[in-house]
Amino acid sequence: MNKAEFQKNAHDNNNFGLLRLLAALFVLISHSFGILNKGLQQPGLWYKDKHLILSDVGLYIFFTISGFLVTQSLFNSNSLKHYLWKRFLRIFPALAIANLVCIIIGCFVTRLTFRDYLLNVETWSYFFKNTTVVVNQFTLPGVFDTLKDNSVNASLWTILIEVECYIVLLLTAYIVVIRKWLFLTCFVLFQALGVYLTVIHPMHIKGLNLNVYFTFGTYFYLGSLFYCFKDNIRFKWFYANILMAVALLTVYTFLEPVTLAVFIAYCVIIIGTSKAIVSLKGYDLSYGFYLYAFPVQQLVLLYFGYDINVWMHILISSLITLVFAFFSWKYVEKPFLQKKDRIGKLL
Repeated sequence: MNKAEFQKNAHDNNNFGLLRLLAALFVLISHSFGILNKGLQQPGLWYKDKHLILSDVGLYIFFTISGFLVTQSLFNSNSLKHYLWKRFLRIFPALAIANLVCIIIGCFVTRLTFRDYLLNVETWSYFFKNTTVVVNQFTLPGVFDTLKDNSVNASLWTILIEVECYIVLLLTAYIVVIRKWLFLTCFVLFQALGVYLTVIHPMHIKGLNLNVYFTFGTYFYLGSLFYCFKDNIRFKWFYANILMAVALLTVYTFLEPVTLAVFIAYCVIIIGTSKAIVSLKGYDLSYGFYLYAFPVQQLVLLYFGYDINVWMHILISSLITLVFAFFSWKYVEKPFLQKKDRIGKLL
């Protein structure tokens, strides 16, 4: 892929939408095995002595693409306020509606009376906590509490990390846009700090999982770097093979998490910026699919019970979730996203 093709595909006619939808499906598959107590049987990728489960792979894809596209959005924004406005429209309207839908669904499956459920403080704290993404609340009163995992939407924790990545990118906007080599230096320092705090000298902070932040922060950061240096980097499978060899050579060393992340993120960008394999015709269903998948999976489990075949659970859940994702895109996400530039110019 030459530079002209890369530039064109990075903006349109690419596979980012398809990759994100696939990533959301990976997360759904892992969650189905998990909530059916068959986590050890789930498919995944074997790397070294680890079973790299599909939900991890899906999140790596999500955060890499997010870093790439959000940085592109930063470069194309009229101002930092415009950038924030676009991020707000992309995340919060659909998230708010999804949280409200979960509360409405809860009305029909809760063990509480309709009145007690709606008057319960936790019902509305679920909406406000998860919509403001300051902190997560995973349960609703009396909802799914007959299941072994009574979470209403266990996927929401990644939204919080995603928003925090947006804020960090905003705070570092000057060096991202103007001083990209300094941005690269900061990445090296970030990795050094991550290796020290999570591998060499693990630090434990109550209520804060440093490994999660450094892991997904790394993939987001890599996606951002790949966009910043898109004119300096050649995205070819030949170089991907070299990165794979480096990752394999550093197995069992403190460099392994970094080299593996660079290899995976690089491959994601190659595939993402390649000519579209399948045309989604302007339908970006990945975010809606991700938001509604877990509640739908819980509903399917509640109806069929734990004897349901795991692949049947995945199939039924996927089809129902696609319907929710379609309506989310068509009637919530797309209408709000159409306002991003018109309103952004007024800020």
